[in-house]
Amino acid sequence: MTAAMPTAVLLSPPPPTPGTAVPIVGGLTILERQTRQVRRAGIARVLVVDDAPLDWATLNDDIIVIDLGVVLDDRIVAAIASAVAPAIATWSAASGRGAERIDATDTAAGIARYPAALVRDTAATLGDWDLVPTLLRAALIAGATRIDCSGLPLFDAGLGRDVALVWARPETADGAEPATAALIASAEPGCRDAPGRWIEGPAEDAAARLLLPLQVSGDAVALAAIGIAVAAGVCFALGWMWVGLLLSLLCGPLAGLATKLARVRVEAARIGGAAIELAPYGWFAAVAGHFAATGVISAWPVAALLTGFMLAERVQRSFFRHFTGKPLDLSGTYEARFGLVAARRGTLLWAWLAFALFGAWYAGFVALAAYATASFFVAQWRTFKRLAAR
Repeated sequence: MTAAMPTAVLLSPPPPTPGTAVPIVGGLTILERQTRQVRRAGIARVLVVDDAPLDWATLNDDIIVIDLGVVLDDRIVAAIASAVAPAIATWSAASGRGAERIDATDTAAGIARYPAALVRDTAATLGDWDLVPTLLRAALIAGATRIDCSGLPLFDAGLGRDVALVWARPETADGAEPATAALIASAEPGCRDAPGRWIEGPAEDAAARLLLPLQVSGDAVALAAIGIAVAAGVCFALGWMWVGLLLSLLCGPLAGLATKLARVRVEAARIGGAAIELAPYGWFAAVAGHFAATGVISAWPVAALLTGFMLAERVQRSFFRHFTGKPLDLSGTYEARFGLVAARRGTLLWAWLAFALFGAWYAGFVALAAYATASFFVAQWRTFKRLAAR
């Protein structure tokens, strides 16, 4: 039976002393990050405790308490939100992580779920003791379940890879920098082609560091990417090949940046990156239209070959993921290496750039069609091989 939805209680930090800065992690204060995370986990009632006392007797449902200043991974919050009280998120003491030592083997991760009765009874007899550590001890005595964070699933379906859990407790603005870096790294998608991994990815990370403090939303960047994608298609149709190619090369990093900003800031991404992944089909159709207008009668068949095999490989990879639960690139070493050079948006555009440098635009277009054809058949071979092995 599903547990009742709890109330989240968050602890507000005291005002900063003169000359000190509040730690900002991923463009947010830690309290704001915690608030967004518990709301994302489906917890509608969130109470922030500051100097004013909280009347615990008014709380009748389970209560999730998050320690002051703890940066948690969304999956840790979700695990506690779905647990049966009393439950405490823990790390192994050997991991070096944790907000408070429990015993020789475990440390508390800084988030726990308590029955309302336990919280009321503990608060009533608190005296001079601090509530959070006292609640922790009371729950342990009551036989609380320990949810080992290291045992939580690491595979992120949205990113298509295993993602290490993020946990930190920065006390200063300087100490928040590593936590921000960890959050940005945790937003990196898996199964990227070579340009995405070594060119676009580092550019996205650098841009994210600049934009996170400015509160530029991921949706705003995604809209800019879509606008540039449309402009690239128009340029290709008009025969402005260099402008179109440069704009299309810019779209990928912008789409990746939009996703990273949304994930790091715990924002809902209302404008997805699918538009940018589908944009090459429109770009290549526009290119074919331009070449056909200049008298190249084979342009449309070449475009059909190129986009047809691109789409076929995309469908084939989706088929593999549907049946196995993971991308083809993660099925083995060969597949991972092939994924770096498979015919995707980045590899196709950067390969075309090599031809463009010599003015061989149409020859490059034909080469892209051959590239996409070969990539499809290699992916098909590996798909059948891996499915047969299962």
